[in-house]
Amino acid sequence: EYNTTLTIQPPTRVGYTFTGWKKSSTFYGTLTSDSATSTATYIYGAENNVTSTITAQWKINYYNVNLIAGYGIESVESSGTNQNAEGKYAYASQVTISAKELAGFHFLNWTGTFNADTQEYTFTMPANDVTMTANGEANSYTIKFHPNDGGEVTPIADMTVKYDGTVILPNGTPNYAKYTLDGVNITDSVLSGAISLDPILLDAYPSVFKGWSLETEKALYLPTWTANTEMLVKTIIDYAGVTLENGATITLYAIWDDCPWIVAEDLYFSLKEAQEGYITHDLLMSYATAYDREDGSVIMPGRDNEDGTSFYIRDFAPTDFTQFQHDGAASVTYKVIDGSGSEYKKMIMVYIIDTETAYNKSKGTTRFITEEFYYADYEDGGLEDDSIWKVDPEYVASLKQSFENNRNNTSEISFFFTYETIQEMKKFVEENGIGNSQYDDALQRFYDQFMEPNIVQKK
Repeated sequence: EYNTTLTIQPPTRVGYTFTGWKKSSTFYGTLTSDSATSTATYIYGAENNVTSTITAQWKINYYNVNLIAGYGIESVESSGTNQNAEGKYAYASQVTISAKELAGFHFLNWTGTFNADTQEYTFTMPANDVTMTANGEANSYTIKFHPNDGGEVTPIADMTVKYDGTVILPNGTPNYAKYTLDGVNITDSVLSGAISLDPILLDAYPSVFKGWSLETEKALYLPTWTANTEMLVKTIIDYAGVTLENGATITLYAIWDDCPWIVAEDLYFSLKEAQEGYITHDLLMSYATAYDREDGSVIMPGRDNEDGTSFYIRDFAPTDFTQFQHDGAASVTYKVIDGSGSEYKKMIMVYIIDTETAYNKSKGTTRFITEEFYYADYEDGGLEDDSIWKVDPEYVASLKQSFENNRNNTSEISFFFTYETIQEMKKFVEENGIGNSQYDDALQRFYDQFMEPNIVQKK
C-alpha cells in the first residue's frame, strides 16, 4: 500500500559477511539502511502493481590457521588456494598443512580442530579459526650384543630403546668370557672343558672385559662406551649413523683386554758360569720377550715403566745360581703386567751342566726311583731338593702319574730292564748328558736303544 513501511532484517550466510542490499535496475519506492544495525527500511511508492527487487551482497570471510610444533617436531607450515595478505584463509578454500620432525623422531599425528595421522593433511577451511598441533614420537631401535672373539656363557638379551631415552649398557663379564694363552685365543677350548682353568698349570688366562664398540671400531681394542653407566640413547644412535632409521638394529661388540704373553725357552749354562755369577737378572731377561696386543708389540723390561707396564723376573737372587756345586736345575718365573693391569707369568727351567772333565760323578745323574724313595729325604735315598723331578711341574706331574698308574695297574706302557741294561743306560747318560743338553738326538737314541726293545705292555 502506498507510503507504507517494510522493515527488512539483515540476512546471514555461513562463512560470509553481509555488506548491504543491491536494488534492481527498475526500482520503485524508497530503500534506506541503518549502517549501525544493517536493518533496511522500504517505503512503497505510488506505482500500482509493480515489483521492486533487492539482492543481498556478501563478502567472504577469512580465518586464521594456527599451527603448533609439538613434541619431536622441528617445524610446521601451511599453504592454500585463497590466502589474504594477513595470512588468513578464505572460508571453504583448501588448506594444506605439513610438519617436519626432528632428527631421531617420526611423525605421529595432528590433533586439534581436526584429527589426522598423515604428515601432510589437506582440509576445507571452516567458518572459524583452526588450531592444529603436530605431534612426533621418538624413534625406536634395537641394540644387540656380540662377544667379539669371546664365548657366550649366557646370552645378553636384546635391548629396545628410544631416541629420547637413556640406556645403561650391560657388563659383559657375567655373560661373556674370553681366554688366551701366549697370544692365542683358546676360548672355545676352555668353555668346552678341553682346557682346564688350573691356577697352577696356568693353561689359560682370562681376558678383561672393557666395554662396547661398533663393528667398525672393534679392532682398535678401545671401548667406545663403558658398561654400567647411564647415557643418552642418542649418543649411541647418532654415533652409529642410524638416527633417521626408525626400527634400525645396531650391534655392539665386546672389547677385551687380552692378557700379555711371554716367549721364553728353557736355558742351559755351565756350572762354571753359574758359580762365577754370570747368570744375572739382565742376562736372563735378554732371553725372553713380552708381548701385548693392546699396548702394541713388545713390552720393555723393567718395573713400573712409563706406559704402566712391567716385565721382570720374580724373586730373582744371584745366589740362586752361584750356590750350585754340581749339575742341577732351577726354575725362573718371568712376570709381565700390561697397561691395563693384566698379568701373565711364565716359568722356565735353567739347567746347570758341569762340563769340566774333572767333575766328580760319584753321585750319579741317572737313577731309577720308586714312589717310596721319591718322597724320602735326600739323606735317606731320595732326590735332592733342586732335582728337576722336584722343581719342574711337567716332570713332577709326569712322575706322579706314573706312580699312580703303577699303583692302579693302569700304566699306558710298561718296560722291563735287567741290571745289565740299567748299567748301560747310566753309562749312556754319562756320555751324552742329560736329555738333549749335549746332542740334539740323544733322547731319541736313548729311546731307540733302551726303551723300545724293552716294552712288555702297551695299551
